This record gives sequence, C-alpha cells and structure tokens, in this order.
Amino acid sequence: MEAFQLRLVDEEFYAHRQAFLNYQVQATDKKGKPIYRRFDKFYDYEKAINRQSEESTADNRFSALKEHLRKDKQNG
Repeated sequence: MEAFQLRLVDEEFYAHRQAFLNYQVQATDKKGKPIYRRFDKFYDYEKAINRQSEESTADNRFSALKEHLRKDKQNG
C-alpha cells in the first residue's frame, strides 16, 4: 500500500513539473523576470514524500527502498 501511495506522489510530482514548465514560460514579475526561477520553489518533492510517510501507518519494512528512491531522485 505504501508503494502505491508513493507512486501517487510521483505522479503528482510529474504533473506539477509539467505545470511548472508550462507556467515558467509565461509567468513573469513586473520587471519581466520569471516568478519561479527554480522548480523546487514551485513544488517541494521531499515535503510531499515526508507528508506521505507521516500519514502512512504501515510498518516500515520498506524504509531502505524508500531511502534509495529519495537518493535516486536527488541525484537524477
């Protein structure tokens, strides 16, 4: 169940990333500079993962896999 929930977070991440790219092309401040210069200001992936982990009541059998996926996302 936790893997399914993490997959939903990944899907949410990809949707937000696409929205960010679409928005970044158009959004500017009064001086003409982009409002969001970095994606992590638009969507905090780590915060979403932590939020999901806190909500999960399942046992922590997959903690090593979860940590591996976090590191993989940070490096990639």
